[in-house]
Amino acid sequence: EPICRHFRQCPDYFFSQFDTSDGTLRLPPAVTKVASLDIAYTPITMWEDHDAAGLRAFYLGFRDTSSTPDIVIKKYDVRDDSLIDTELSTDAGFGGGAATETAPRMGRVVSFEGKTFFAPGEESGSNHIQKITVGDIATPTADTYTEGDHFSSSHAVIEEDGVAKFISCDGHEFRTAATTPETDANFSGLFEVGDSGSPIFWSVESGGFVYACKSDNLYELDPTSARPLLDMRAERKNKVFQTYDDFDGHMAATVGAAVLYPHRSGFWRYRSGRSLNLSIDNIPGYRAAAGVDDVLIGLRHYATDAVGQWVYAIYKPPGFANTTNCNIMSAFYDPGSARELTWRTLISRTEDLLGLKIDSDKRLWFVQNPNDPAVSGAGTVTFVSASSGSSSGTTTSISWSHTVASGTDRVLRVAVSSLSHTPASVRFGGRFLSLVKTVGAGGARASLWVLTAPAVRTTNITVVWDAAQSAAVGGADNWTGVDQSQPLRNATSATGTSASPSVIVTSAVGDEVLDVVSAVGNVSATDDSGDSTERWNATDSTSGVRGAGSSETGASSVTASWTLGSSVAWAIVAASLQPTVVGAATADLNYIQLNNNGSPRTILGRDRG
Repeated sequence: EPICRHFRQCPDYFFSQFDTSDGTLRLPPAVTKVASLDIAYTPITMWEDHDAAGLRAFYLGFRDTSSTPDIVIKKYDVRDDSLIDTELSTDAGFGGGAATETAPRMGRVVSFEGKTFFAPGEESGSNHIQKITVGDIATPTADTYTEGDHFSSSHAVIEEDGVAKFISCDGHEFRTAATTPETDANFSGLFEVGDSGSPIFWSVESGGFVYACKSDNLYELDPTSARPLLDMRAERKNKVFQTYDDFDGHMAATVGAAVLYPHRSGFWRYRSGRSLNLSIDNIPGYRAAAGVDDVLIGLRHYATDAVGQWVYAIYKPPGFANTTNCNIMSAFYDPGSARELTWRTLISRTEDLLGLKIDSDKRLWFVQNPNDPAVSGAGTVTFVSASSGSSSGTTTSISWSHTVASGTDRVLRVAVSSLSHTPASVRFGGRFLSLVKTVGAGGARASLWVLTAPAVRTTNITVVWDAAQSAAVGGADNWTGVDQSQPLRNATSATGTSASPSVIVTSAVGDEVLDVVSAVGNVSATDDSGDSTERWNATDSTSGVRGAGSSETGASSVTASWTLGSSVAWAIVAASLQPTVVGAATADLNYIQLNNNGSPRTILGRDRG
């Protein structure tokens, strides 16, 4: 490591003397670790900015895995790599709300009219952010931000007839603004980019055009339209599509007049109306990369950045938490040669890699060992919506409409209050729910049902009995941030004849206790716990049964209780809804110093092109 630091002061030509006949340099690259952070395995954003004195800071935007889904921005003084500012999506300047997704896609940062705009990402729960000031770096001072009254998943800037226009992408659509894009009123037009099944989550500018990255294709935008550019059909026979594709096109880059688009079908170069797949696996006659065993077709190109004629890309297996074949590759771009890119290994790791950014000081920044959002993050159980329905006379089924909105780790709870019989089935649309617990006595019957990962849709909940029911009430609510392997635990029940139904549930901090009560006859029911929230409360048309449900903040022990209008037979069921499992955070923010022309200072693996 001391030797590598010494070499950083040497001229570029010095390092060429270590080139050997097999194309391998003998010195390992100097990797500088800046910080260990709580970073989920999710697309991120990196950029730099300067304060009024001209001092430079490096910024990292990521998803914090240690709390409620939050987007975090860290600011580092590049003179000594010290952390000098931290901003959260829950801060006032960011709208004060937590992110709605565990792993939102982060959009690219752009400058417009001398201001910096940050897109928190698709389904992040935040509107786009405008940086008002860059706080002093020498005497660390926090930056100031303000939230724009406009949602964006990605930003770009395009010039039309000499006038700069700000492009804002939302889902699969984009709009333009010729003035500071602070509110919806600043934007005009609304143009679709491809189908609605995939959002735009990254965009780049090249040669006066803006290119939008979606998981299905690369699109060229002009102020009034968009068109797909790549014909990837011929490549599909060579490489099987992976099931996880959230990173297709994320952190695409430009080199010269070309756009570089990493995709599961290859590594695409688009220039002047022509596209070419320059994937490592797609180049005939490639040679093995140093330090990487059995580099097979099926590894994928991910985040990409370029400086001068040098291109850097992450090349690794698809998916989360890989422990082998995780590489940062280097290539020299020569559009006039037979092989436009000659790939070599810069570093190879046994921990996953994420995100690339080359700053103005020619530092190549990246994240090593990021966390899987499926197992990291302090999951928070969050209520979304509730509904209810009831019978109108003797029947063998009841149904009512319910809407499940988007969100991470969704769960649907359905509870049924009836007389004497447990339902034979409960379904949401075409999916059947699982029975958690049922209890009945004295003519009152209560049952609790659950469905994990319900579809995001509006459809009917249908409850069916094997025998006719004279009275029934059903209620439902859906939640996010819930453990998908065991959403409800410690289900318990009680029955009795009185005006005070209650049951004690073993729970925990961070859980939510859900209950349902069934009471015979036309009686009122009041939720009498101070920390609980009533979710529905109804009778059937004949007033034969009262059905009600509530939720209450979890603790080590929770009593779910109601007060009835009179003493009648009742049944109550309750269970504890538990959050997503939390994992440890171990990610590192690192950088490798490059030469002034963007070339690597140290090891290059064997050629692969």
